[in-house]
Amino acid sequence: MTNRLMETSDFRLLIPEEIWLEQEDYDLAKQLSEIEGTEDKKWQAYINLLGMFALEKWLKENIYTQDIQRIIDRIDTYGYLQRKGFKFCLITQEDFLQEGMIVPRELIYNSDHTAHFYVAMEVLEEEEIAIIRGFISYDKLSQLSLPTIEDNNYWLFLDYLDPEPNHLLMTYKYLEPSTIILPQNIVNQVQENVQEAIINLSNWLEGMLEESWQNLEQLINTDAGLNFATRSLSEEKKVGKFIRLQMEFDEQIFVLLLTISPTAEDKLRIQVQLYPTNNQTYLSSEIKLRMYSKSGKLVKEVIAGKQDNYIQLPPFSASKDRQFKIEVNLNNASITETFRV
Repeated sequence: MTNRLMETSDFRLLIPEEIWLEQEDYDLAKQLSEIEGTEDKKWQAYINLLGMFALEKWLKENIYTQDIQRIIDRIDTYGYLQRKGFKFCLITQEDFLQEGMIVPRELIYNSDHTAHFYVAMEVLEEEEIAIIRGFISYDKLSQLSLPTIEDNNYWLFLDYLDPEPNHLLMTYKYLEPSTIILPQNIVNQVQENVQEAIINLSNWLEGMLEESWQNLEQLINTDAGLNFATRSLSEEKKVGKFIRLQMEFDEQIFVLLLTISPTAEDKLRIQVQLYPTNNQTYLSSEIKLRMYSKSGKLVKEVIAGKQDNYIQLPPFSASKDRQFKIEVNLNNASITETFRV
């Protein structure tokens, strides 16, 4: 008799966790996959939804709860399930013949898209079966040196995954969500320990600027290689600041520019824009410019495309003493400024 350790791939093939798909799963997946985009995107959304319904069914049967939330706003690429603070990201394919899967970069480095667990689901649509191929936690995934493929995405081999679904249940049962620290958790902890500086926009009209904020003319006269497409009216005040985002391998610098002017209703009209520096023609794609209310509610958001010279939030008017926040976010790096009229 020959003794040998069972290879991970052998173990996966011997005891796959199969979940049967039902007609109601197909009907709902067909309905929810009617999204904007190409037929390929709609089909991938359909497959992703079937994988989501299967994993949801499996979780409900094994953790004895019906309280699981679906998040499907990016379902043409991936989807999420959420339960008691834990977030499960599904990476679904029709087969795993290549023994791996594409992982979008944002799933690892963008705090808006990270999850506590990443679950590989195989959907055999005609056979009416979904199979859990394995899972990996964020802390382990983020430590891997994954090969980069097209569009700056990564290739994740199946051998990096834990093929035993029961280990996922045990981890969920005995760990708290805070045990697996996501990028957003780190940002929140830092922000909680930093005393918030509030910038008074009314002072700008009197020529009083906070440290690191400069008039438009001063910004143009720097050596930052700015390409502004802006014009000034007599009562407008244009003030900007260099925003430095520390990325994984380098630092990216942008200019946050605010244009303010008084209105007849004793309010301030405010325009917020974001520009590239260093003679760059375009902003980094996927960089986000966001506005939050004083309470932290997201009010407006603009995301840069591949060839945007700048991005801007819709102009708005604010009464005296109104407070709001502006955030610049790229991947897992962000800067927030707080303003008061």
